[in-house]
Amino acid sequence: MLERYPGDDVVDVISFDSYQYDGNYVQQVQQQLALLDSIATEKGKIPAFGETGYEAIPDALWWTRSLLTAIGSYKIAYVLLWRNHGYNETMKRMHYYMPYPGQVSADDFKTFYNNDKTLFERDAAAIGLYK
Repeated sequence: MLERYPGDDVVDVISFDSYQYDGNYVQQVQQQLALLDSIATEKGKIPAFGETGYEAIPDALWWTRSLLTAIGSYKIAYVLLWRNHGYNETMKRMHYYMPYPGQVSADDFKTFYNNDKTLFERDAAAIGLYK
């Protein structure tokens, strides 16, 4: 995880990227978060989940059963989901990582959004996090 680490003097946030491609996502992310937690604690850095997602989110319960479970009780500053590109001419299909109304995981995303463990921009504004 530290192969390209430029040094404590230039780093404030330390993170990793991990996407779901198979059934090992939860276990893989938990192992990575355990390592990240250890490194961030040792170096006095802010831990974050730099990029993640499941292209086209085919699992109706991915947000709560996979992503939220993978994060578990780890304290991370943020989770960044990859982009919604739209139709990709090269791949000849839609390319997205966030649900849209009617998408198979949209209801589960709402459950994820309303979970006590998640904090979104609206929540941060309500508590004056950035004032």
